[in-house]
Amino acid sequence: MQARLLPDPARGAGYGVIDVQGFEGRDADILFSLRRASDGKYLGSGDWVEAEQRLAPDMVQYLGDSLLLLVGPGVVDMADALNTFAVTVYPPGGEGRRYGLEVGDLVYSSLAGGQGMAASAPLSMSPLPEMRLASEPEAQPAPDPEPEPEPQLPVLRDPVERTSTAPLLLLLLLVIACAAGGAYWWQRGQADAPPTAAATPAPQAEPAPTPAPQLAPDPAPAPPSAPQATPAPAPATDLPPLQRARELLRAGIAPEQAVELAKNMQTPEGADGAFLLLEDAAQKGNPEAMLGLARFYDPADDAPRGSILPDPAQARDWYNKARDRGQAGAEDRLKALRAWAEGAKDTHPQAKSLLDGWK
Repeated sequence: MQARLLPDPARGAGYGVIDVQGFEGRDADILFSLRRASDGKYLGSGDWVEAEQRLAPDMVQYLGDSLLLLVGPGVVDMADALNTFAVTVYPPGGEGRRYGLEVGDLVYSSLAGGQGMAASAPLSMSPLPEMRLASEPEAQPAPDPEPEPEPQLPVLRDPVERTSTAPLLLLLLLVIACAAGGAYWWQRGQADAPPTAAATPAPQAEPAPTPAPQLAPDPAPAPPSAPQATPAPAPATDLPPLQRARELLRAGIAPEQAVELAKNMQTPEGADGAFLLLEDAAQKGNPEAMLGLARFYDPADDAPRGSILPDPAQARDWYNKARDRGQAGAEDRLKALRAWAEGAKDTHPQAKSLLDGWK
């Protein structure tokens, strides 16, 4: 079964809901842990750590057969939509149940930045709230500050004490009159002065005639070259497969190129990177990518799947899409998946659910 991390529209930017589908039980004291597939680390209090940390959600709710874990920026801002995750849910006194976690279009908090920041989210200078571990006590709110005293208005002096400005105005008018008179007599003296004879320029020697340059014959035109094909984005090949796949997706790799590169990553170490490339190409309508993506979810397929958990319903849906677009081999994969469900319907709850909804 799958779980999804979705934005929480009621609480706004930086808050989300982990929707765990098909969860049995109605416990209130639920804990969970979050594991990142790229390096196998677990989410702790504000960072990714080596050892598993059990976290407490902000609130636990139930909707039908779904368990809803309400979380804050400590989880939302650390979730990358280009990575893959697994969430383990721990009911009180019970064993943990692990689910593959699908990250939706999150709205990150104003301090996290990035693509998903909401334009209407108010800016704040306070640090991001850290995720509370199950063993940590809740922080007590700070006491309200004491009100500041109201400022006192300044007392104006009596108008009688103000200094008169009349002497200053008279002095300024006298200075302006003197300046105007001096300018008049200076202009008149310039008009009465005799004109100064201008210096006669010496005659310039005529330059010697310059011989006309000899023109070289025009070279033969070069033949037109063939148009160059646009090269595909090529990040550094020494990157780990998953990181390389993420860089290619950010650079806008074409679906056909993504499928070819994913074929070279079908190894236990590169399976997560291949999954990201196929998922992007399949969502853009590539039939071959749809078939490859369905095999990751197919429990009857033994190809390397990395951290992706089997999901028979997802496998059936992607096989159907690939078959409807004429992809060879999709029909045979559907038959093999149904044969697996027929054999496991008494022991595997997902197999029985798959047969009930088979079209």
